[in-house]
Amino acid sequence: MSMQIVTANRLTDGIVVYFTSQDTWEHRVSSAHVSHDDESQQSTLTRALASVANNVVLDPYLIDVTIEGTTITPVRLGERIRANGPSFSTLKIIETEKSHSRLAHIGTLSGRKSDNDAQLALLNAI
Repeated sequence: MSMQIVTANRLTDGIVVYFTSQDTWEHRVSSAHVSHDDESQQSTLTRALASVANNVVLDPYLIDVTIEGTTITPVRLGERIRANGPSFSTLKIIETEKSHSRLAHIGTLSGRKSDNDAQLALLNAI
């Protein structure tokens, strides 16, 4: 029998969350309630589905996991990626978008589009 946990996305911000033994949602996979049999898995999923009606999460579902020591690890690669967070730096994207905005504004004020394009190309290379 496979071990499973329930995962979903929180409605307020889209963050991946996991259903706990306290019938709450946490962003850490280590906080997830692990079900070891079909009856427990279905019971946990049913309790988690109540959060959909309360507009807490979207589309809860069961995923297979393994446990080594105290570490819960999703079996499928896609779920491991979800558990570990984005595979890119959102901070870098925000900083880049702010820099592009500032450079575009500077270019508009100076009226020299070619300088602005060179600055943007340099920023993209970073």
